[in-house]
Amino acid sequence: MADVLIVGGGLAGLQVAALLCGAGMKVTLLEAREVLGGRIRTLHLPDAELPLELGAEFVHGRPPEVLSVAEAAGLALREVTGEPWFSRDGQLEPCGEFFQQIEQIMGRLAEPRPRDRSFREFIDECFPAESEAKELALRYVEGFHAAQPERIGVRGLALGEEASAQIDGDKQYWVLRGYNALVRYLRSQSSSAEICLNTVVREVRWRPQQVEIRALRGGEEQTFRAVRAVITLPLGVLQAAPDAPGAVRFEPELVEKRNALRLLEMGPALRITLRFRYRFWDPLEGGRLKNMGFLFSRDPEVPTWWAKPEGCLLTGWAGGPRGLRMSSCSEAEFTSRAVASLARLLGVGRATMEEHLESAHTHNWVTDPYCRGGYSYLAVGGENAPRELAAPLAGTLFFAGEATEFTGHHGTVNGAMASGTRAANEILDVSGRSPESP
Repeated sequence: MADVLIVGGGLAGLQVAALLCGAGMKVTLLEAREVLGGRIRTLHLPDAELPLELGAEFVHGRPPEVLSVAEAAGLALREVTGEPWFSRDGQLEPCGEFFQQIEQIMGRLAEPRPRDRSFREFIDECFPAESEAKELALRYVEGFHAAQPERIGVRGLALGEEASAQIDGDKQYWVLRGYNALVRYLRSQSSSAEICLNTVVREVRWRPQQVEIRALRGGEEQTFRAVRAVITLPLGVLQAAPDAPGAVRFEPELVEKRNALRLLEMGPALRITLRFRYRFWDPLEGGRLKNMGFLFSRDPEVPTWWAKPEGCLLTGWAGGPRGLRMSSCSEAEFTSRAVASLARLLGVGRATMEEHLESAHTHNWVTDPYCRGGYSYLAVGGENAPRELAAPLAGTLFFAGEATEFTGHHGTVNGAMASGTRAANEILDVSGRSPESP
């Protein structure tokens, strides 16, 4: 019997655990996977110069949630630098006005509108003529937000753009020791918590001041009980059909959450990191690609790539409709198609590319039963959906995770951490405890 059960061991759940343990509460955390971290998965290969991320990689802007933990843990951040390039009709060129064209369109999102509408409807109405700027903005929303332009609402987009601007979101950072260093630190701050890995929650039965969770732990059925519980399941799991792998059944059902779950979407996103024997792209374009940071394109499969200033890694990204299409591929097929995409964009022969390739690393978050996508976005009419999803039920069930962050930081690591802080404080308020920062 615990004071609080936490379902999910991503950064939201770990933030809750650290705060509640700091306040002297008895906490049990249940995680389906064999490791903590949720959508953070860092590989430290024995002969690699840099950590390799299979999930979240960037710190977007300067969010206090991440910076405060990084400072406490002594973790250094490195600003993402390098020149952005664009592949246009088989030719490589510096991006030039690439971002200015997108900003021209995205800057109009905040204009007063009588009603919410999809980004597709917005852009067709405001920019009826076909243009490169319009196409780039559509590809940006599909890729960066992992969204379908016909589904994502402009009010949710505007809220996210405003929130990003408040934390210098135009700058990006890497955690030099890898994102899982934050996971390790938060775990150290919740050392009194009972952590149950390989524990797949199947059913949450609850009534005021009483929660009973039934789970499979190492293949054996176990029951966990507490006065309260925090649900940090990814949106895709909360939306899964009751009989789907990884789905969780609530008894009674979460009828208060139906509307919110209907107005939120889990965006599909896939990434792959290719590790090469040497930086073969440095001499291309007369040596100008040596400082390449990002490579954007209209490629139908893997349109976006980025590189770090050192090391021999190139990471590819497919979000939104492209990510959904690619999610049906096996790992071997996805790798093959990603290599082919990169070869097309760089103008390098496929055989030469494969000769340089040392290894490929990916994880299919879309088909992962404990995630079912990349991160959330707000559908048309969903401006208040994260707040509705976040609202506690009967002082007993509390909710955290990036999809419950309602100030515009949904879909981000800092949003997940902020939601964990909020949920922990809600519990401390109803239990009369005093919070202590982890």
